[in-house]
Amino acid sequence: MSSVPSDSDDGDFLVSEGTEDFYGLRDYQPSDSPRHIAWKSYARSEELLTKQLRAYADKRVWLEWESFSGMDREARLSRLCYWVIQLSNSHDEYGLRLPGIEIEPGRGDEHRDALLKALALFEIDQ
Repeated sequence: MSSVPSDSDDGDFLVSEGTEDFYGLRDYQPSDSPRHIAWKSYARSEELLTKQLRAYADKRVWLEWESFSGMDREARLSRLCYWVIQLSNSHDEYGLRLPGIEIEPGRGDEHRDALLKALALFEIDQ
């Protein structure tokens, strides 16, 4: 699969076989399924082309308190901090869900700092 950038803030489009949305045409390759050959185009030009189709994939990541059940409070906070730092080095958007707090997915230094601050101050009075 190859990634094609999207103007959407929700994720990226991925080109994949077997989906419903037409994306474009490319030169036929012997391994292509006959179902994906652009037969109408072939009838006009006698050039074999294959239909490219796309599927939408949401590349946003949610870091959730409940994903680390079974761990004590400090271990959960530590693990969530680790993942905030790891994801801040990627191009994916990521958000945070803690009990009573939800920060929508985003990216960048300010977003990373906001998530780390929420984790640092989580239940500070307890």
